[in-house]
Amino acid sequence: MLKRGLFAALRHSGVAGLYRRIMQRKKATIILFHEMNHEQSQVVYSALYKYYNFISLENLVAAIESNSWEQIPNYALVVTLDDGRRSNLSASAFAENGVEAINFVSSSPDRLDGQKFVTESELSELGKLFDIQSHTHSHPNLSQLSKTMQLEEIRKNIDFLHSRKAGMIKYVAFPYGQYNQDSVDACKELGVRASLTVDSGFVDADSDLYRLKRLCLPNSFSESELLVKVSGLWNFLQRKH
Repeated sequence: MLKRGLFAALRHSGVAGLYRRIMQRKKATIILFHEMNHEQSQVVYSALYKYYNFISLENLVAAIESNSWEQIPNYALVVTLDDGRRSNLSASAFAENGVEAINFVSSSPDRLDGQKFVTESELSELGKLFDIQSHTHSHPNLSQLSKTMQLEEIRKNIDFLHSRKAGMIKYVAFPYGQYNQDSVDACKELGVRASLTVDSGFVDADSDLYRLKRLCLPNSFSESELLVKVSGLWNFLQRKH
C-alpha cells in the first residue's frame, strides 16, 4: 500500500510528467512486459496513448540505420513482450488500436509447453496480435555459452519461426537480458538487424542497434505505477539509492 501511494503521489504531483517531458521528448522508449492479458493490454493502451506516440520497432530501427531521427515523433514508444506467454493470447488492445507490438518467442518444447507458454499450434493465433520475433531456442543465459552455441540457439529459433510462417525474423531479445560480445557478433553474423537488452534507458539516434535498451514493467501494476515506470523516473530514483 505504501508503494502504491508513492506511485500515485509521483504521478499526481506532476513529478513523473516533468521527468517525461525532460527525458523522453526527443528520445524513444522501448517497454517490456511478460504476462499480459486482455484487461491489462487495455489499461496499458488507454493510459499511455495520452502521453506517447506508439511506433513500430521497424520504424525505430530504420531511423537509426538511416540517420533520419526526424521521422521519429516526440515521446515515441515501442511495446514489446518476452516469452509468448499464454496470457498474451488475449492481449488484443494493441492490435485493435493499430499498435504494432512485438512478442519475442522461444521455440523449445520446454518453453512452448502448453502451460505458461504458447504451444506450437497457438503460435499463429499469437501472430494475429503481435509481430513474432526471436527469443532464442531454449531461453538460456547466452553469456554463459560459447559463441558457437549462441549461434545455434539463435539460428534454431529463427528457422523454427520461419517454418511456422511467423513472418520475417529480424530482431532478437536476449533471454534474461544476459549477453556479451559473442551474442552481438552472433546476431550480426545471422543477419539480425537489431537486438534488445534489459539494460535500462532510452533510445536515440546514436544508440547501438545490437544493445537497444528497454524499461521493464511488472506483471501486475496500477495505472499510476505504469505511468511512473514508463517515464523512467522510477529507475532513476532506484539508481540514486
